[in-house]
Amino acid sequence: MRKLLIAIIVVGIFPITAVARDYDKDQKRGKHRQDYIKELGLSEDQVKTIKQTRKDMRRDMIKLHSEMELKQLDFEDELQKKNPDNETLEKLIDDLAGYKAEHEKHRLKMIVKMVKVLTPEQKSQFLEKMMKRMMMGNQKGEKDHHGDKRD
Repeated sequence: MRKLLIAIIVVGIFPITAVARDYDKDQKRGKHRQDYIKELGLSEDQVKTIKQTRKDMRRDMIKLHSEMELKQLDFEDELQKKNPDNETLEKLIDDLAGYKAEHEKHRLKMIVKMVKVLTPEQKSQFLEKMMKRMMMGNQKGEKDHHGDKRD
């Protein structure tokens, strides 16, 4: 009975910690966005356009991520078989690489759309900050915006 109670408590805590972690990430992202808005001196129209662009991208990414996760599960299932089929694994690897490429393509398109609404001065500031962030992350071996460790 005691083991069952401990298991129920542990299982009940995991969703709470996951929600708290996600909330914390959202808070940090929100502060980061507010800093950009202030530093770049974005107008209300620019902020509105950028928010809509991000929202549209997030909708596309939700679909893409779900497809990618399903392929990842298929890959794991095939790999765990007693005799995994190399052809199937190769196809799944190609599919996963395609999803990752598509994800990066969407991300870069979003940046292009965002940059189009900026003034030349804002664009220069934005690109400088973006490059610094990318360089700092690469030097420190930090995680990228998706939580993956950078090489």
